[in-house]
Amino acid sequence: MLKVNMRELDIESVMPELGEAVDATAAQMHAVHGRYWESRLDVCKTVLTITAAVLVGTVSFSNSLIGPGKEGLVFPSVLFISWALFVLSGMASLYAMWHLYKLNSNYVLLTNNQPAIQGEIDRIGPKESEAELKAELDRIVVELTNRALSPLKVSDKHSHYSLSVQLITFGAALVCFFGFGVAQIL
Repeated sequence: MLKVNMRELDIESVMPELGEAVDATAAQMHAVHGRYWESRLDVCKTVLTITAAVLVGTVSFSNSLIGPGKEGLVFPSVLFISWALFVLSGMASLYAMWHLYKLNSNYVLLTNNQPAIQGEIDRIGPKESEAELKAELDRIVVELTNRALSPLKVSDKHSHYSLSVQLITFGAALVCFFGFGVAQIL
């Protein structure tokens, strides 16, 4: 991971290598997960846009659908159910997007962890061999990096499940909305 050519650490020479290791870790995470997180975000934004358009459009013209003198509507409660499901879908989308934002902040989490790593490195005393010194340095970097990135596991799960909720409620809302429309025609 990091090169150490001495038995005592020289912080001035280690920190640039630490910065390179952070950059490489963030780049690798983005290469592995970035496209997946971006596709989740694209789905969230697309469904949220459609949801907002349907809600704004139907609520804007709701006075021609429901209200005084519109007693001839068939199953008006289905329209209200579809609106409620659209709102739930939108809320799930916003929740997923919040966690996707957190996932895309992995570089910041790693960069903000550098002072903690430097503090731990400062506590490393002289070691018997370069291998022992390097092993201790690698252990500290890996341990603190894992600790800094551990919240991402939770955000990954939350964004995945809230996207599922968004899609299910969106689909159910569409079925109700179209069912309401068909009931009015028949």
